[in-house]
Parts: sequence; C-alpha cells; structure tokens
Amino acid sequence: LDDEFAKDVSEFDTLKELKADIKKKITEERTKAAQNAFEDALMQKVADGFAEGCRIFEEAVPKMSSERRTEAERELALFRGEQLHFQSTANQMRFTLARDRRRTARTADGRLRLTGEMEESVRRELATTKALLPIAERDSRVGFTPSVRYYFVPQDLREKGLLCRMLLEELKRPCKSDP
Repeated sequence: LDDEFAKDVSEFDTLKELKADIKKKITEERTKAAQNAFEDALMQKVADGFAEGCRIFEEAVPKMSSERRTEAERELALFRGEQLHFQSTANQMRFTLARDRRRTARTADGRLRLTGEMEESVRRELATTKALLPIAERDSRVGFTPSVRYYFVPQDLREKGLLCRMLLEELKRPCKSDP
C-alpha cells in the first residue's frame, strides 16, 4: 500500500491521509454507537424507575382513606401511562438501533441476530401498547405528549397495535441482503 493506492481508491493524495480519514470515521461510528447505547440504557432506566414508583404507589393506594383513594387511583393510572410512554420510547430506540446495525451487518448470522432483537422490541412495544390502551380510554390526559405537542387518542394505539403485528410478520421474511 502506497500513495498511488490511496489516489486510486479515494479522494486522498497520500496513504497517510487515507488512514487518518478511516481512523476518524471509525472513531465517529464508535462514539455514536456508544452514545446510542447510553441513551437507550438511560431511557430504559427511566421506564424501570417509573415502573418501580408505580408499584410502590399501587401498594399505598389500598391503605388510603376512601375519599383519597379514588383520586389516587386516577393519578396511579396517569403515572402508569407515563411509565408505559417511557417504555415505548425505549422499545422504539432499541428497535431503531438494531435496524440500523442490521443494515451494515456483514454476516447472515449477524443479520439474523439483529432481526431477533428487532422482533423482541416490537413484541415489547405491542405489549406496552396493549397495556396503555385501557388507560388512555379512561383518561385523556394520558394521550398528550407536550414535548412534541402531540395528542394521541385510543384509536392511534389500536392502529399502532396493528402496525406492530404487521411488522412482526414482515420481520419473519428473510432480509433482502440474505442469500
């Protein structure tokens, strides 16, 4: 490998420049992958924390006076809705990361493993959607997402469930890049 090789295969004039560019791209990819993994783990930790908080609150509700219990049950449903919202975000992040890695997987085994990760994310999202639907049907506050100024209604969750099922069927088919 020499400077002539670098000129033939890239826009660089020297092998040193080509190597530096390759190293830079690898470093950027690894940094992005680490950041994505961190964000994914963080969102899952938030969802798990909300789940634990809901569990604790759920244990406290029966111990409340009857006049406070009704409002507490309503608030618990709202908190459960938020926990499911965070879980949904984590599911979607995990799916997207696996999908993006599958696009560049070099082996059929790698693509198969990542397809399995995508399927598991979709299954979790379907379960999350099923759990969120009755909460959203009872309390319209659950459907408001202020960070994106979006309001979803129970019908949106039903459609999401159908799309999850369709996606699971699609993921059963072989990847286009598989032999």
